[in-house]
Amino acid sequence: MFQSLKAKFQQKNTKFATSNKGSVAVAYAISLVAISAAVGAAIDYSRAINVEAKMQQAADNAALASVQVASGSKAEMYAVAKSYFEENVASGLIEKNPKIKIKKITDGVRVTAKLKVRTTFLSVINIKNIKVTVLSEVAKPSLQKLEVVLAIDSTSSMSGRLSEIKSHAKSFASSLISGTHNNSVKFGLVPYSKYVNIGTSNLNMTGTYVHPSNSSWTWYGCMGSRSNVLDIRDDNYVINPAPGLRQKNDYYCKIRPISRLSSELTTVKQNISKLNSAGINEFAYLEPALLWSWAVLSSNAPYAEAGDYSSDLKKVIIMINDSTNTRGPNNAFSGGSTDPNHYNKSVSVADKRTRDVCANIADKKIKVFIIDFGNASVLENCAVNGGKYYALDDTDDLDDTFKKISRKIAGNDGSGVLRITR
Repeated sequence: MFQSLKAKFQQKNTKFATSNKGSVAVAYAISLVAISAAVGAAIDYSRAINVEAKMQQAADNAALASVQVASGSKAEMYAVAKSYFEENVASGLIEKNPKIKIKKITDGVRVTAKLKVRTTFLSVINIKNIKVTVLSEVAKPSLQKLEVVLAIDSTSSMSGRLSEIKSHAKSFASSLISGTHNNSVKFGLVPYSKYVNIGTSNLNMTGTYVHPSNSSWTWYGCMGSRSNVLDIRDDNYVINPAPGLRQKNDYYCKIRPISRLSSELTTVKQNISKLNSAGINEFAYLEPALLWSWAVLSSNAPYAEAGDYSSDLKKVIIMINDSTNTRGPNNAFSGGSTDPNHYNKSVSVADKRTRDVCANIADKKIKVFIIDFGNASVLENCAVNGGKYYALDDTDDLDDTFKKISRKIAGNDGSGVLRITR
């Protein structure tokens, strides 16, 4: 992409290097010009690389969306791809609309985008712009059905990352759902901190009851743990319901409630947009996030939107985490305690229950991906059934990580919902 730029710059520099005319002062001045041009070239070059990376993200999202209407006309595909670039322009991701081309290929769609990035420093040596070109190819979706739950850490430490996470999550959900038919893709959300919140509107949900800890307190939606090993299983909710916690205030329930599986893209994106961090220094317990993600993917009570486990239905949990276990269940593994609160300070108990629920999820062939900013080693072995654990330092790698997850969801044989091939 930048070879012509390099050739022009070397040509200009060669003139300075081979010239033996003039005084030392003139030579010194010329050398300063060359050095300044080199520094300026690096700045312009860096900016062009940054634009290229953002354009590639936009092209991938456009290709993922347009492949969903690949059976339609080229005009329809172009309109879908163009809308994605315009959305990125409006959000400031890229500075202006590039020239885009859409082409149907054997098993999908190819999107090519070109943009001229105006230079600042290189313009003094008559290099007015740098041409940037990106390409993305995506295979057509298969007919296999997919259910995905995004479990997202909503403790206060996540607040600085949440905006970027929501942006990438909405693009990911769009690529999964857009243009699919017969509700073949469903997407749910499980925010979590020390507890999960199922929402007070679900008071009468089958398999849920409010724990009578203090009749004068209020239930704000927070869910505690069932006794002993029941809390690492997704069954028997009718006979042994999940307990809601009465509290003096909503201190631990300020996070968004769980969002049930939905195939409506507008609803899913709205739910993602409403995600919030707790805004307080909150303790964390990771096991409920995994357990309730499993519950949302299960057709058992208390949720019923999911399909039955079968070979033609993929179930996926993607957990985005910024915490380690700092609190756990009061009802430890022996003694018969039925206290559903999460005040226990034993990290070993919390870690064990987290590992155990992961093992049970693995047995159900649910594919689990962990995107971890918190170095929670207890989660490393949770990435099962073809999933993967990704340890990230910041959100800069999120786009690439979601692409990798897309490929892994598709599977090595190319089956699945989507597949970025180039």
